[in-house]
Amino acid sequence: MAAAITFLASLIVELPANTTQIVIRNHATLIDILIALILGLAAGIALFVWFPEILVGVAIAVAIVPPAAVSGIGLALLNTNLFIGALILTLIYLFGLQLGSTLMLRIRGVLPRMYYQQTEARKRSAYSILILAVLLVILSLIVVLSSLA
Repeated sequence: MAAAITFLASLIVELPANTTQIVIRNHATLIDILIALILGLAAGIALFVWFPEILVGVAIAVAIVPPAAVSGIGLALLNTNLFIGALILTLIYLFGLQLGSTLMLRIRGVLPRMYYQQTEARKRSAYSILILAVLLVILSLIVVLSSLA
């Protein structure tokens, strides 16, 4: 939606791509990876303890929606650097949240009720954790290398 609205608005007025809010969501840091993992763990914990899930939902939305919107803005303005930077940040939050919540569910021993499905579920969650961890490491390397350049 951000890309469509930005594209339509750019036909009418000149839109700046360097506002403060856009710039801070244009690049990721290692802190963002830590925030994503902590939010994922909090989401997993919220399923087991008395903790308002809506707070976790709002925190996740606040983390994901702004960089996703900036990514759409970069796409609409044909600004490759803006698009890729915000997309990497969005992916970091998505992968980190998924990894954190999957880890928490695995730690808490959440499994299907049917016994014959439990072995398959353990394998799939292990594969999921491994794949998400590898993706986060790759994104972390991209963040570190881009900060050095």
